[in-house]
Amino acid sequence: IRPCNKQGPSPSIPSRRTPRRTSRMAAMALPPLLPLPDPKFPELPLRSITPCSAIHGKAARLRLSVMTWNVLAQCYTRSAFFPSVIPKSQLQWKNRGPKILGEVIRYAPDVVCLQEVDCWDSLLKPAMEKAGYRGVYKQKTDGKQDGCAILWKDSRFFMKRSEGV
Repeated sequence: IRPCNKQGPSPSIPSRRTPRRTSRMAAMALPPLLPLPDPKFPELPLRSITPCSAIHGKAARLRLSVMTWNVLAQCYTRSAFFPSVIPKSQLQWKNRGPKILGEVIRYAPDVVCLQEVDCWDSLLKPAMEKAGYRGVYKQKTDGKQDGCAILWKDSRFFMKRSEGV
């Protein structure tokens, strides 16, 4: 804690309202599908990978990036649940789906885990295969129409075995 005079903080001491560094996101040109960063929430890096050597103290042999996303199955979207979404048409999968796919492909993770997937055969599987991914999907067993999907870059991994639970 540094003392300040009665007129406010000295010019050499930054106030709480003065940013200490320029935001990387502010300087980066964003694709048109991405919203501008919200100043209420902390900035997240484009990609954050912790090398295995930092965790285990050994040289990393495999670098792996993983993305997980709850895509919000269309069967769970109700306007009343999302009062701040305007226009309400943005809740429809035809509007959300391409944006979500664009984000996943932009980040290009090695492994993608998706929850609440209800459009596997019609959209996600074909689009992700076109982007170089392979994957498996398992629908929920409680009668719901959605499930989970795990996808991986076909150029880096192959499926040795799969077992639905």
